[in-house]
Amino acid sequence: MNNGLSNVTLHKPCVLCGGILFSIAHDKDWETAGHIANLLWGIVSQYHGSQTHQFTLDQFKQAFSKVFDYRLI
Repeated sequence: MNNGLSNVTLHKPCVLCGGILFSIAHDKDWETAGHIANLLWGIVSQYHGSQTHQFTLDQFKQAFSKVFDYRLI
């Protein structure tokens, strides 16, 4: 099933809100929501300018596990 999140494109201004909204839509607790938003901001902050940044949901889950030491299901 493709839920539209297999290839995520984010713009810097939307990152924190996007992380929180994704978390709410997927029944995550507030701590996890903060971690998701934090990691998203960290990823896009690595790049200069208003370009878009792409990664798969699986790539994000791997990075999340590495940074926060628990799996994002």
